[in-house]
Amino acid sequence: FMKSTEIKDIVNSRILKTVKLPIEFENCDNPIIFKLLNSSLEKRHQRKQLLLPNFENTDTVAIFSDYGGESKDSKYYTYSFVFVDYGELGFFSEKMSFIRKKYGMDNPRKEISFKDAHYGQMFRCIDEYLSFTNNTINGLVFTLAVDKEIASITGASGKKELKQITEKLEGYSHGKWKPAMFEKSMRIIYTLTYFIKLLIPSGKKIFWMTDQDAIMANENKTEDTSKWLSNAINLCKNAPVYDVIGFSPKPYEEEDGYFFTDVLSLADLSAGSIEQLLTRKKGGSEILAPLAEKVIHWSSIQGLGLNKMIFVVEGEGEKITGNFLDLEFPEYMKKAVQVDYVYDVELNKG
Repeated sequence: FMKSTEIKDIVNSRILKTVKLPIEFENCDNPIIFKLLNSSLEKRHQRKQLLLPNFENTDTVAIFSDYGGESKDSKYYTYSFVFVDYGELGFFSEKMSFIRKKYGMDNPRKEISFKDAHYGQMFRCIDEYLSFTNNTINGLVFTLAVDKEIASITGASGKKELKQITEKLEGYSHGKWKPAMFEKSMRIIYTLTYFIKLLIPSGKKIFWMTDQDAIMANENKTEDTSKWLSNAINLCKNAPVYDVIGFSPKPYEEEDGYFFTDVLSLADLSAGSIEQLLTRKKGGSEILAPLAEKVIHWSSIQGLGLNKMIFVVEGEGEKITGNFLDLEFPEYMKKAVQVDYVYDVELNKG
């Protein structure tokens, strides 16, 4: 067993001490999501409650994303992103092979996914899987939830204007985009841009894997999405420069692909569970499906290296607001490893 001082040293080395806010574009208006995140993160930082991963000493940062809320019954769209230190995933890969064999998830290989909540072997491995990711992965799980009543958080005033913007895109894109899918793509791109600029220093390599859906449905969509992300990063004040930005849709067949999918599953589980929590709350219910309940409990605590944030965007008339959702489950928190950490007391601007 590790000593408490050793645990504190590990945690402190994994926490970003110098947080540079706000994140802004150089010569154009900031997206609404930038404004909402800047306001909320600065407040959290001033209260010394902002825990972010430190990627200063890593060569490559891997990003995994998945999305929820497509069901007609859903009241929110959710967009989950997992930012991790790629160089520290070796032990995760080895241990996941053991967990898969232990619970009969290796032959045939079965994906850990929210939609398969009733699959017995997967459900039985969830507690160990989530606890393991909490204590071994250095990174952040960020989930953005947007009320479906909001037509756009990327600049359009409504569905009509969003359609007009999309029609004008045809001369700049490799194919036609439906308004709703373009809005989804830009929500993902702006959120990625914000956290890439906030978390990842210049000179690093970046690898992004997303679930296979319409934003990367084919080569044309993939090229558009990757180009728009690069453009958005370059628009930032003091724009960072990265050696490589690699993109990949979700793999299914390759052996290495399943290792990546085991990290991507965190985004899948978070997107599905948080959507269910918010949708049912809006309907007046506090009862969650068993898998969602486990993931929500896990989301309520910070791991030794894996931090979590949930940010909810709501509409109040013509006003759009954003706030962090802080979950509290005292009984579950007793199971967590409690540590003290060093916090940077200065709010660094720039």
